[in-house]
Amino acid sequence: MDILSLAGLFVAFGMFLSAFWLEGGAFANLFQITAFMIVVGGTVGAVLISFPMEEIKKMGKAVKIVFNNKPIDQLAIINRLAELGDKARRSGILSLEEEIPKQDNALIKKGLELIMSGLDKDLVAETLMRQAEISENDLHAAAAGFEAAGGYSPTMGIIGTVMGLINLLQNLATADMAHLGHAIAVAFVATLYGVCFANVIYLPFANKVKTIAKHESATAELVIEGVLSIQAGENPKIMKDKLSYDLIAELNGIAPNESNAKKSSRNAE
Repeated sequence: MDILSLAGLFVAFGMFLSAFWLEGGAFANLFQITAFMIVVGGTVGAVLISFPMEEIKKMGKAVKIVFNNKPIDQLAIINRLAELGDKARRSGILSLEEEIPKQDNALIKKGLELIMSGLDKDLVAETLMRQAEISENDLHAAAAGFEAAGGYSPTMGIIGTVMGLINLLQNLATADMAHLGHAIAVAFVATLYGVCFANVIYLPFANKVKTIAKHESATAELVIEGVLSIQAGENPKIMKDKLSYDLIAELNGIAPNESNAKKSSRNAE
């Protein structure tokens, strides 16, 4: 369970409602079923028009990822790859076959399966890269859907407000001031819903999914390089150092080619 996602929603909505209450507002005025129907229904409809069903399904899966995302321990993955490399050098590459069912990382598991199948390193790298790209593309597609919803939602809020004002103006001649003020307040609830949902739910979800995709992509690069090192029979210590350099470079925002240049300069020294 991702506590930060839940905490973020709780803090945002909690602060909104608390501030509204401190200003003397009544919570009942914020809950308007018609405004909710216009904003949420309109946003969902616009997203359904914008994307094919496969992309919509990816958005549903991404919601689960936002709330159930587990942090990736890249150091643990590097250590695991080093252990597999050490076993391959000591007992032979075929000894890794018994390690395949034990892997909880799908890419490591797939990499070991490809090594056991006897494919050359280029095919192994290409297959693993393709699998990583598919996973990353799915997350980016889901993020695009949430971003689209974040764009549609405020507009749907304005539509709801305009519709409310139209009804208000039609009955303006017979309405008293008390009813008039209440009707205007109700009309603007739709705008509130549209802006709030966009900036607290849809757009943050999109950013969270893109961040997860970025981390998974970086982890996939480490795994692919580690699997290829295992297949090539590299020294586990050298492999671990190499992967650690890549991880440190990522944490410091250094581009891969810059990281490789720094490693080369260290080796030269």
